[in-house]
Amino acid sequence: MLRPRTSVLPLLGIVTALGWAMCWAGALQADDVPSLLMRAYEQGTAATNAAQMTDAIGVTREALEGELSETDAKYGRHLLAWQLTRRGRMALEAAGDADGGKRQAALNDFNEAIAADPTYVNGRLGRAVAHQRLGQWGAACDDLRVALQQAPEDPTVLRAAAWLLATAPDERFRDEKLALAAAQRAVELARERDFRSLDVAAAAQANAGNYTEAARLGHRAIQMSRQSATPAEQAAISRRVERYHRQLPYRQAPVAGSETPSEPSTINEEPESAVAQDIGKKQVKR
Repeated sequence: MLRPRTSVLPLLGIVTALGWAMCWAGALQADDVPSLLMRAYEQGTAATNAAQMTDAIGVTREALEGELSETDAKYGRHLLAWQLTRRGRMALEAAGDADGGKRQAALNDFNEAIAADPTYVNGRLGRAVAHQRLGQWGAACDDLRVALQQAPEDPTVLRAAAWLLATAPDERFRDEKLALAAAQRAVELARERDFRSLDVAAAAQANAGNYTEAARLGHRAIQMSRQSATPAEQAAISRRVERYHRQLPYRQAPVAGSETPSEPSTINEEPESAVAQDIGKKQVKR
């Protein structure tokens, strides 16, 4: 039995219409990729918790999978590194002194941040802090040395490097000369007006056995800290200065479970310096 013949012209029209629709949708998608980056930036800057930052990171990853110019792709990777670093810092702050899982999650974020943009120094600074929280002092020192090479005039980098290289609980990871040089440069850049830089310089001098200078810088740090430091920060600086008057350097406490040997005569069981608090606060810029 013969079936009625169906004209192919309507079918061709449908196929042609679908083809144009797909091309138009693709063009719109390509044009929308830069706007995704803008949305990712806005979500990231507005994020106040890890869940919100995770959403922003998802938008950035989606944008990076689309068609981007070389300039936009570079910015997208930088934005992703910044977002991951922010989320890593949130995890460190939430971890406190006992949650190793969150510390490891933070370390993973910093690793991804550095992979996305190896030039983003705050990602490396954040990873150095995470390594310290996990008792991985050698890895922390390695990151800070690289950060110094990337940003030798950045006060935050100088303070962070000098602090660890002067106060690490294991002498294998201390570097007297580099700590002194970095701390002195941080003080110079701040014109002796930043209490954090003065506090770090005092620790570096004490590490080198220059206790008179350490005490002088420590007292100067106390004086300057009255303008902006918290009571807890002021108290911690005062306790360190007391150690310098007793001819004792300041040492960070080894992390429980790490392989770092303790030094009972010099270990001071105090929270870390305020230096760690100002790492990673810079805003990403396009």
